[in-house]
Amino acid sequence: MKIELQNEDKIVVELTRTDLKTLDITYEDMDYSNIETRRVIWTLLDEAKRVLGKDISPAERMLIEALPLEDGGCVLYFTVLPSSGYDKNSKRLVMKKEAEPILLYTKDCDSFIGAVEILKDMGGRHKGFNSYILSDAYYTVVYPKLTQSDYFIRNLCEYCDIVDADMTKISEVSEYGKHLKSFSERIDSGAPVLSAENIASRN
Repeated sequence: MKIELQNEDKIVVELTRTDLKTLDITYEDMDYSNIETRRVIWTLLDEAKRVLGKDISPAERMLIEALPLEDGGCVLYFTVLPSSGYDKNSKRLVMKKEAEPILLYTKDCDSFIGAVEILKDMGGRHKGFNSYILSDAYYTVVYPKLTQSDYFIRNLCEYCDIVDADMTKISEVSEYGKHLKSFSERIDSGAPVLSAENIASRN
């Protein structure tokens, strides 16, 4: 087991296959709605307190992100969330194995092309993306890998407006927008990025 303090609000816990066996849980079984996962989470937070001397209580608002490792282990990211500005009745702890999609928006063709070119170079950080044109605006729905959302927001904000996890708008764009296949990419796709002139000629 490897425990690190990434910053004041985030702890990273890396578990090997042997660690998971010792904790009597698998990555597939991890779900905070069941008592066994909660037992493991509390055990890991107690161990993090012992190793790092930092107390993170399950009573705090917290995001837990879980990623599988190729060796059969997994990595858990514990992030303490701000307590202000939230409904007192909302869930205090959320566990995710998938990141929410990010919606990019721009009316400028060159900016759209620039964003797609960057996405093509970020293949290791996302699972794919789909681009659309709707009402003379360009939209791209990006499916980031877990813990990578902030990276996309930092690197794409100069090209597009970014709406994080606006599922209503994403559904609208996906249903009514014209899908630009040449500017979309699933894993191992490798479709070429075309020029702005070629896009304009298609619309």
